[in-house]
Amino acid sequence: MLNKLQNLSDGKKKGIIIAVVVIAGLAMGGAWLVSAGNRIPAMANVFQTLNLPQINLPELPEENLPAIAEDPDWKTYSNTKYGFEIVYPSDFSTLEYNGGGNTWTVEFSPEQNTGSPSFASVLIGESVKIPPGVAQVQVNNYKAWQFIKEGSNKEYVTIFQRDSDQLLISFAYSQSPTGGDYKEEYEVMLSTFKFTNTTN
Repeated sequence: MLNKLQNLSDGKKKGIIIAVVVIAGLAMGGAWLVSAGNRIPAMANVFQTLNLPQINLPELPEENLPAIAEDPDWKTYSNTKYGFEIVYPSDFSTLEYNGGGNTWTVEFSPEQNTGSPSFASVLIGESVKIPPGVAQVQVNNYKAWQFIKEGSNKEYVTIFQRDSDQLLISFAYSQSPTGGDYKEEYEVMLSTFKFTNTTN
C-alpha cells in the first residue's frame, strides 16, 4: 500500500490527504454534536434546581386622566356657522352671543354658577389675536398656540387655526379663585375640539 502511495503523483497525494483531513474533521464534529446533545438535558436540570432570587418590580401608578367614556352624559356643542364642535359636561349650560362686529362668543358655565363669569369660552372673529413670541404647536392635529394670561383670574388659552381659510378660534379657561376649579373639565373639553365642515 505504501509503495502504491509513493508511486502516485504529487497532485493525487495532496487530494488523498485533503480527503482524509475532511473525513476526520466531519467525524470529530459529529462526535462533538452528539456529546453536546447529551449534555443539554443535564444543563436544563441544573437550571431547574437553581434558586434564583425573585425580583418584584414596583407597580406603576395609573394616570388619573379625565375620560369622557366614564360619563356618557356629556353633551356635544356643534356650531355649523363656523364648523366646529366640542364636548362639555352635561351639568354645564351654554350661552351664545355676538360680541360686536365679526366676533362670536360661546360661554360654558356650571349651571349652579348661573350669573357668575363663565369658566370657559370659545371666541371667534377679529378679536382673536396670537401674542408675539408664542410658538406654534400641534393640538388635536391642528395648528395651535397655547399661552397663559396672568391677572386676577389666570386664563389658559388655546387658539386653533383652520388651514382652509385661516380661521382662528380661541378656547380659554378662566381659573377664578372663588368660582371653583374646573381645569380638569377644561382639559377634557380641549381634547375633544375639532373642525367639522372642512378638511384641515
